[in-house]
Amino acid sequence: MEAYDRDPLDIKMNQLAKERSKEFAKLKSAQAANSNVPANKKRKLDSSVFYGNVPKTRNAVSKKKEDNEKPKMSEEEKTRKRIFELNKKEADKRNNLAILLKSQESKKSKVPDDDDDWSPETDNSSMDSDIQDQRARDSEARKEKNDILRNIRETDLDADENSDSKRTSNECDGPSRSKSPTKEELMKQIELMRKQLESKDSKSNGSDRKKRDESGGTKTSPLKDDKIESSERDSLDMHSDKDDKAVGSERESQNLLSDNDNSINEKPSKGNDDVEFFASEEDYSNLEHQLYGPSDDTTELCHGIFIKKNDLTSALTGSTNVNHLLRRMMVGVFNPAEIQSCTVTGQSWHAGGSEACSLKPEPLHPKALQAIVDFSNNVAKKKKWQKKGLEKARPIFAVKLTEIKKSFEKKKSQKKD
Repeated sequence: MEAYDRDPLDIKMNQLAKERSKEFAKLKSAQAANSNVPANKKRKLDSSVFYGNVPKTRNAVSKKKEDNEKPKMSEEEKTRKRIFELNKKEADKRNNLAILLKSQESKKSKVPDDDDDWSPETDNSSMDSDIQDQRARDSEARKEKNDILRNIRETDLDADENSDSKRTSNECDGPSRSKSPTKEELMKQIELMRKQLESKDSKSNGSDRKKRDESGGTKTSPLKDDKIESSERDSLDMHSDKDDKAVGSERESQNLLSDNDNSINEKPSKGNDDVEFFASEEDYSNLEHQLYGPSDDTTELCHGIFIKKNDLTSALTGSTNVNHLLRRMMVGVFNPAEIQSCTVTGQSWHAGGSEACSLKPEPLHPKALQAIVDFSNNVAKKKKWQKKGLEKARPIFAVKLTEIKKSFEKKKSQKKD
């Protein structure tokens, strides 16, 4: 107990408790003396002893109640209010009666003076006539609106037809006619060309014709007939999109082949890796069995190397970059039956050692590969594609070679079955 009493906090608490008890006793004595104090105030006084003089906040509900509370009206004010409301009601009644009287007087003024002649039937007939007149006016207004709208539509349609006709006439006179001339125009052009050639030959005494025959660009009657047939074919196939594409691809392939003859030499360039296996023309002759020879179905890609016409046209029409063109042209240049035991560079399939192959595979014809690459680069230059050399094209050829071998084996197995 001595340790507990010595603690300063305990001492202070005891002192405060004693003081509060004294104050509480004083308040009780004051309440007993003043018995007229209400109960709410007594509670507040009791609570102040324990909680001190801390201000308490009122609840929101009590605030609202106090705000909504209004001062009580006296009896005189209430009577005055009642009298005012009664007077207001009487004034409203009077106003309503005056309005009714005015409306009745206006109706009587519309009725004729002779009461004997007037009847409700005549009044109804006049009302019906007014309604009919109003309806007639509405119908006339609607008709006028409809007529105006029709005129506007007709003018718009006429303007559209005129614009369409002008557009079609401009298209016929413009680029479409230049792209696809008619038969008559082609015949006229051919006749003019013939006359020009004949006049040149007559002036040069046949020397120009001999030069054309020697260079291979003769313009004699068979070629003229071929031109006529091609022009007829173009004019007949104008309306079909597929035929137009085929004809355009054939022309493109012919133009590219003519350009390619000038750009590709007989021997491939020395910078290529595949050429080091073959140093002379005799080495190339051993690999000619891989290629398609000259026939009606092939065209000359460059000197001594031919490609199938169908494969060339499909490659030119269906390819969108150099890689597609290389893959599709390879099918038309190499015979799949003759390249089953070949690789692109002629190297063996395995690295060496015990798994090395006893037979060394043949390489693909390097001159043909170079021709495909040069032709594809020529096309890429015209179509603004990215060019590709033989070194970068070699893996593309290798992948396509495996695909050709697999498809050939599948066809073989199907034939046996």
